[in-house]
Amino acid sequence: MFSFTEVRKSKWILLFLACLLIFSGLTSQPGVYAAAPTNLYVTGTTSNSVSLAWDGSEPYYYVYCDGVYNNWTYNKNFTVTNLSSGQHSFYITDRYNNKSTTVYASTSLGSGTESKKIIAYYSATALNALPPASLPWNKVTHLIYAFAKINNSYQIEVLDPSKFNAFLSAAQNYPNVKVLVCVGGWTKSGKFHEVSADPTKRSIFVQSVQSLLNANPRLNGLDINWEFPTISRPPDGSPYDEGNPAGPEDKTNFTYLLRDLRTGIGFNKVLSVGVGAGLNHIQGIDPAAFIDYIDFINVMSYNYHGPWSGSYNAYTAFHSGLYLDSRDPHPQDAKTQLNVDWTMNQYTLLAGSNNRGKIILGIPFYGYFYEGLGNSGYNGLFTTYLNGGECSYSIIKELESQSGYVKYPASNNESKVPYLYNSSLKKMYNYDDVWSVQNKCDYVRNKGYGGVMFWDVNHDTLGFELTNAIYNKLK
Repeated sequence: MFSFTEVRKSKWILLFLACLLIFSGLTSQPGVYAAAPTNLYVTGTTSNSVSLAWDGSEPYYYVYCDGVYNNWTYNKNFTVTNLSSGQHSFYITDRYNNKSTTVYASTSLGSGTESKKIIAYYSATALNALPPASLPWNKVTHLIYAFAKINNSYQIEVLDPSKFNAFLSAAQNYPNVKVLVCVGGWTKSGKFHEVSADPTKRSIFVQSVQSLLNANPRLNGLDINWEFPTISRPPDGSPYDEGNPAGPEDKTNFTYLLRDLRTGIGFNKVLSVGVGAGLNHIQGIDPAAFIDYIDFINVMSYNYHGPWSGSYNAYTAFHSGLYLDSRDPHPQDAKTQLNVDWTMNQYTLLAGSNNRGKIILGIPFYGYFYEGLGNSGYNGLFTTYLNGGECSYSIIKELESQSGYVKYPASNNESKVPYLYNSSLKKMYNYDDVWSVQNKCDYVRNKGYGGVMFWDVNHDTLGFELTNAIYNKLK
């Protein structure tokens, strides 16, 4: 038998439990107080799985794939496994059938098993810009229109809209080519710092990107080319250059920007980034944090050396050498780090070896020349100079056959890129040619990277000699 005191205690316990049930019903009643799972996003993909995460306050959740129940979990993250190759849809419900938004992901994304990408940038506003219809559409997998910018209203604004429309019109004839628009570049990165730091401004920008994509169904996605996070640069004084305001917070905010863009445009659209090749560029971003938000990284693996000031550019050198050259007289860290192989290894370490398929090697279709060369070095290489500039491959190609110029082939030096030297004019050109770009394609295949990109198609010969060389190697 129970004592009076025990009965009284039991009543209080029952009353407490009843209150708990009532409170639980008030806070979880479907359609009234319970909130659906929010912020569902993809955190990773493999060749047969997709990892998800979300926010919510319920004790457990149900995971749906392609509209069919898959599994349940106590956690606010889950990996769906044993998926077939291709795109899949996902959403989450709670115990009251409150449903999250739907996200999309492809199991082939970054798996490294797909065919190699051939990605061409098209500088639409360049003085030598080709008509969009004349571009080598049948030799590439992706064509990126450059440029767009972030305007003063924090919205995307495409430069030269009439050229952009002609570009999209030409793309209609090549439905297998992915078409992107590139935001930023050297002169149009001025708003990234401000927008990436402010959730409201990020939202405005993302919504404007969504509107652009919705208004142009042939446009497959977006390429973000912020030059460069955390590296401040004032405007150069020209009416076109915005400079690049920057701060250490850019490293984290760049990831937030990519996350919000991915959430906004979904996984059925392409999102890529263009990133720098130097140590300071790499230290200003966090590939491990953003790799799951993007389809691929376009590594700008060039401009290592050039005719500009600084101890790293005191001598003539290769601006796109595949490997270091032991003869290089520059400081040891420059000799070690300023080459394509070093850069690609760094991005592999930071993004993860399993994401090699997302890392794209960049090839320049232009070179640099040096004038007023000194007498040291090796036939114009690794010697002092007075000045210099940039030059298209199409022009350098013509110089190869001109009297006075001697070509030193890529196959005969450690860096595996060629150069031209004219001893009478005291002038040297360094660049990539057919042999060196095909050798870089072999490097990409041997290392398991995702493909190559090049800047830019306007610098190629009229017969697209370099583009064809890449196509013949990778397709």
